[in-house]
Amino acid sequence: MGGFIVTNGNIIDVKFINLWENAEDIQDLNIPTANDRFNYNYSNRLLDKSQLDLIVPTPSKIDLLEGQVDLKTKYSINIDESLNLDFDFAKSLMSGVAKIVLDDEQADIKLSFVENLANESYELIVNNDNILIIASDRAGALYGLQSLKQIFLVAKLENKQIKNLKIND
Repeated sequence: MGGFIVTNGNIIDVKFINLWENAEDIQDLNIPTANDRFNYNYSNRLLDKSQLDLIVPTPSKIDLLEGQVDLKTKYSINIDESLNLDFDFAKSLMSGVAKIVLDDEQADIKLSFVENLANESYELIVNNDNILIIASDRAGALYGLQSLKQIFLVAKLENKQIKNLKIND
């Protein structure tokens, strides 16, 4: 028995092993351990990093723009009240990648409300030191923040700059 995975137009066969189909009692199940599974799959080819997406799940559209900017350890944020998103929740969501402080005047990250986006949709724009997340509801704003967190996390873990980009999802 088996299946397949399609990636980048290539079909990869996957073999399933049922070690339990002839078992009469639970002792005969012969369930593989984590170590058994690791050893069985060890020879599988790992994907090259260039084949992985920047954000998971992959947004509808990502446009890379010219330029990039260093990840800061602290960002100020301004959240439009219409998005019904609490600052403390946004702060906790971004914990571990950057310190977030509230600043209504000179915010590095602005979450803005617009009416013309579909529910749960967002636009994320990173343009040098300005980060803008546009959404028409709380869910879209959260999805935008989660995408931004992934971008920050990759930059932090790989000690790389953040690319200027525009995401529509």
